[in-house]
Formats: sequence, structure tokens, C-alpha cells
Amino acid sequence: MTARAAVAASIAVVLLCAVPALGQEHASAPVAVVVAADAHMDSLSLGELRRIFLGDRQFTGDRARITLIVPPPGTPERATILRVLYRMREVEYRQYWVAKIFRAEVTGGPRVATAEQAKRQAATTRGAIALIPASAVDRTVKVIVVGGRRPGQSGYELH
Repeated sequence: MTARAAVAASIAVVLLCAVPALGQEHASAPVAVVVAADAHMDSLSLGELRRIFLGDRQFTGDRARITLIVPPPGTPERATILRVLYRMREVEYRQYWVAKIFRAEVTGGPRVATAEQAKRQAATTRGAIALIPASAVDRTVKVIVVGGRRPGQSGYELH
């Protein structure tokens, strides 16, 4: 093998490793939708959850203003919600919320919080809905059933 062929082969290997295979499933841990333990919300369809996180639905059934809490950029949970709920890339997500605020359709965008911060806020803020790793769920919050399934069940869409 010539030096030129060796360099070309090395570049090809690096490029193949850097780009995920087409059609490859996104393997990640499930993301749980959580609210305060005493909240009057138990289940949502994926469409309802999407409308909530797009800011199209801003109040709960008992007229509490919804506070959205999302994971920080760069986390697997953030990648999951961008792909499944928002159907956007990070830059599009940011532009979406800037435009929505600019048009006065919402008073503000989602809060960004770590799993522990999100749990604490969801447990203590009326109307708060947080997205956290399912592994971080504890008794301080209630897990919302999405599309008739709980995190970890077959067919659960937030993973």
C-alpha cells in the first residue's frame, strides 16, 4: 500500500467513525416527564406533551401557569427531547423560543436545569413540568404516563 493510499484509508476510517450509520436507532436512556406529587395530571398523549413543550398550551386543567423545565444542552436527555418532542436541532430550538417570546406568544422560554434542580422545581412549583432521566425519579415527584406508557415500558417514545 502506498503512503497516499494509507492516508486515504485513515481519513475514511476517521470519517466513518465520526458519522453515525444511516438509519441507526438513537440509543439512550428514557426521559421521564415529572410533576409535583400532588399535581392533578396523570397522563398525556405524546401530541399533548408536544403542544405543552412548544408553548401552545400554557395552563394546566386547574388553571395553573405551566412552567417548562428542560435538561441542559449537550445532555442525552436534551438530544432526546429535541428529536422526539421538538423535532428540531438545538439552533432551531433556540430560534423558535426567541421568536415566540418576540411575538409575545409566551412570557418566557423553558427553564434549563439539571435533573436534581428540575426535580426540586417540579416538586415545589405549581404547574411545573420537568423532563429528567428516568433513573433520577424519586418519591418527590410524580411520573406522567405518556401515550399510555411509562418510562422503560416497550413502546415508550421518550428515549
